[in-house]
Amino acid sequence: MIAQATITTVLIADLVPTQMTVGMREVSFKRRRWRERSSRQAADYLDKLRIPVVLGPNARQYLIDRHHLVLALRDEGIGEVTVSVVANLRTLNFDEFWTSLERQNWAHPFDDEGRRRCFHDMPETMDIMQDDPFRSLAGALKRVGGYAKDDAPYSEFKWADFLRCRIRRELIEADFGRALAMAMHLAEGAQAKSLPGWRRLPPLKDFHASQPHKPFQRTAT
Repeated sequence: MIAQATITTVLIADLVPTQMTVGMREVSFKRRRWRERSSRQAADYLDKLRIPVVLGPNARQYLIDRHHLVLALRDEGIGEVTVSVVANLRTLNFDEFWTSLERQNWAHPFDDEGRRRCFHDMPETMDIMQDDPFRSLAGALKRVGGYAKDDAPYSEFKWADFLRCRIRRELIEADFGRALAMAMHLAEGAQAKSLPGWRRLPPLKDFHASQPHKPFQRTAT
């Protein structure tokens, strides 16, 4: 660990993810939110932003949070971000490093079907992260009040795995609004009570008004 976090600026292209998946609808949602900012607001936001990273093997910087935001900023033309180096683990070998990350809830080695994968399968760049539609559904569900924001590690992924067993992936891709309505109904039930941020009677909102639009098409880089 580092007694006092080091602040520095790095290229987004040089950051290494510590999770296998993101929800691309969530990335698209954050892109739209970014576009709503004025130039001054965007500059102020970036000036205050601190992305947490860990120094790993070969002195590479591993992103341990804010994967969706960083991808959205990159896709909106932002080339670099300010990071906060919270730990220096570059003396560890490959297995020791990833085991240490996971022990501290800084890594999520699960693919887009919720299956545990080995550390050697982890993506080395942001470009090759997988799209998990259930992570997008979980994010949208939180925004409409299906569950509360919670500090538990990977809380959205826990909701994604809960929904994964109960809603067909094809439905999310074909009719996101209907899938969100189903997710809201499931979130009200007792089966979800062990999940972080669970609410017995979440507030009802307009599902279709709050659902993300069709994701942006990613361009090859």
